[in-house]
Amino acid sequence: FRVMERLSFAHLISQKFVGDECDITILRDRKVSTRRVQLTAPRYLVPECVYDQAPRYLIVGGLVFVPLTLNYMLHEFGKRYYEKAPNVLLAAIDERFQSKAGEEVV
Repeated sequence: FRVMERLSFAHLISQKFVGDECDITILRDRKVSTRRVQLTAPRYLVPECVYDQAPRYLIVGGLVFVPLTLNYMLHEFGKRYYEKAPNVLLAAIDERFQSKAGEEVV
């Protein structure tokens, strides 16, 4: 690459695959350290697309509960779901990542 040329982090990370290892340099408390990390797939709190899986639901007292997905948001509120959907659903999307394995919004 050319000297002093900046690259987007998104571009750099898109060149890697899940399971690859990469070296990262960390600046913390004015100390520079290098670590080797293994890349994993992100665990989104609200999955973007759910394909090739049977729909999951629970019926209790005549109410149907389903996990929140972006597919549902697009179907229910349209392409501009971020303007039309209730704030409580949008807040779950903004949360981005699961804090525990298996966590989901219903």
